[in-house]
Amino acid sequence: MGFAQAQVTQSTRGSAPASFQQATPLKLSVVLDWVKRLPDVGVALQQWESAKANIQIADHAPLPVASIKAGSIDLQNGIGNGTILGQKRVDKALGVDWTWERGDKRLQRTLTAQNEAAAAYSEYLDVVVQKNIEAYIAYFQLKASQQRFEELNDLLQSSVQLERISQLRLKAGDISQQDVSRIAIETLRAQTDVLTARLENQKSIRTLAIATGIATPADQWFAADNWPEQQASFLTQDFSDQQFLASIESRPDVIAAKQRVTAAEFALKSAQALKSTDVTVGSSFDHYPPDQRRSVELRMQFPLQWGYSYQGEIVRGQTQLQIAKDTLQKVVVNASSQLSNAWSNVKIAAQRLQAFENEMAPKAQQVLEQAELAYQKGGISLTDLLEARRIYRTTRLDVVNAKLEFSSATGAWQMRTQNNNTSSTQPVIKN
Repeated sequence: MGFAQAQVTQSTRGSAPASFQQATPLKLSVVLDWVKRLPDVGVALQQWESAKANIQIADHAPLPVASIKAGSIDLQNGIGNGTILGQKRVDKALGVDWTWERGDKRLQRTLTAQNEAAAAYSEYLDVVVQKNIEAYIAYFQLKASQQRFEELNDLLQSSVQLERISQLRLKAGDISQQDVSRIAIETLRAQTDVLTARLENQKSIRTLAIATGIATPADQWFAADNWPEQQASFLTQDFSDQQFLASIESRPDVIAAKQRVTAAEFALKSAQALKSTDVTVGSSFDHYPPDQRRSVELRMQFPLQWGYSYQGEIVRGQTQLQIAKDTLQKVVVNASSQLSNAWSNVKIAAQRLQAFENEMAPKAQQVLEQAELAYQKGGISLTDLLEARRIYRTTRLDVVNAKLEFSSATGAWQMRTQNNNTSSTQPVIKN
């Protein structure tokens, strides 16, 4: 079962915010399905197909060579009467030659091609993982931009309402014109924030279009899936060394690098096998009338390795093997660092989200409600009210950013470790 099917709970369009009712609802599962059609994924897939064809190319013996010869033609006296195949004095020969490969050359080059094909397939899987992560993050960046817009739009409506009330209180003589002007400035600032959020939403849509290779519809997109559910295990579970090593070993980029090393080892053996001299054996049937009617020729030929014993090919194979080993070491180090950072990001993001969503956001909401009530009764100044509103605004946006960080971290983590038994730390989308 794929990532989207296993981790994303399907839901209908449901209650999309009014600002996005005209947008096309978009599911994460659809986005990840689009990734399969990206040019980069297609190129990696074709490279794998090409590598598989190399196996067929490598796994066959040299083709026999047929030869036809006409010789001993007397240009001075002519070739005589009769048919060319029967009475004319022409030495005709029909032969076949075949090269006998020694030193297991066919086996070594076939094993080389097989491991190259396996590496190409692992590299294809790695490209799919990378593109899935990019699309996953882009999808939730779109959702974050939507939620920022809604949060700021709600704050704008609240500012507009506060401005209307301030106008009434000004007429009643409860507040000064300066306070009314300050509230109007806050409303203008909220309008600017909403406009900026809408532009960021459009930018997120274009980013998602690039990540999926799909043109956006005229009515734009609306991310319909909910945020991944935060699980307590992200805060308490430790990633053991055994799980860590298993996750590194199962990564497609590490597997591909190992297969490149194995392919290079067989390629070196192929180069060393060149020192085993191949023998070409052949036979031909001769016909030369009138004296020599029929005869048979047997022959054998082989190269003389005088002054050169394929030292260049062997040194090249040794060098390529060392390059493959160094590349493997580099890939393992990068994978280890990436996996460590990914797990740290998951833990930190989970802690931040819990702090913002469960502690700071409710407190900011409470502070704002108390400030509004106190302001209505004249208990605090407008400055204190506006400060409470700014704290609330900042906290709400921090919650959205924390959700985005958590979604990105858990998505990248899960996709990089989905071959392991990490079901307890997989992101789940709420209904």
